[in-house]
Amino acid sequence: MSGHPSNVGLRQCHVLSTRDVATMDEYGYCRIVGRCKDMIIRGGENIYPAEIEQFLHTHPKIMEAQVIGVKDERMGEEICAAIRVNANENLTPEEIKQYCKGQISHFKIPRYIVFVNGYPLTVSGKIQKFKLKEIMEKQLKL
Repeated sequence: MSGHPSNVGLRQCHVLSTRDVATMDEYGYCRIVGRCKDMIIRGGENIYPAEIEQFLHTHPKIMEAQVIGVKDERMGEEICAAIRVNANENLTPEEIKQYCKGQISHFKIPRYIVFVNGYPLTVSGKIQKFKLKEIMEKQLKL
């Protein structure tokens, strides 16, 4: 491989398997869109929770949102959003679903919306999504 700039690119990059899912734009910039282990497979569609979480964070009444896949007999998995609402704000699942309509793909709109006061955390403060999934499935009786 020569050192000519046109030959420099992905072929010379070392690949580090982080299990992150990324997209690359036409300029060669990468954008991390999610993690493989967090991916939700709903009826054959691959859904990345990070994309839905980013959208939900644009709602003015939402403080924080975590999106996980919960088991579903028909679809394999369904989307569940565990949402913390800003102090002194009221929000309903219907309002959130209406906010999503026309803004994100219909199959990415969470079927289950649960309001929470907090999330299970590690000692270092990271959200434990596997524990959140267990809690949501138990609460939703799935």
